[in-house]
Amino acid sequence: MDDYGGHGGAVRCAGSLLEPAITLGGVSTSWAELLGFATGALTVWLVVRQHVWNWPIGVANVILLGLVFLTVGLYADAALQIVSPPT
Repeated sequence: MDDYGGHGGAVRCAGSLLEPAITLGGVSTSWAELLGFATGALTVWLVVRQHVWNWPIGVANVILLGLVFLTVGLYADAALQIVSPPT
């Protein structure tokens, strides 16, 4: 098994996004998690304002969080990222 849980190409290409950005209390948070949270919050704000940029930001959110879920082995959650479209 490799550093990314044996998931191969797609996850390996996004390696820098999966590196720890911050560590608090012994728990590290990757750049993908931070950017996923930020794009999610921004998407909600854009939906409320009915702005067209909601869609591309929402797609980025789905990709980032899907990557995080795949990396940690949450395959059902990763599948839900594909099945349920951005808001």
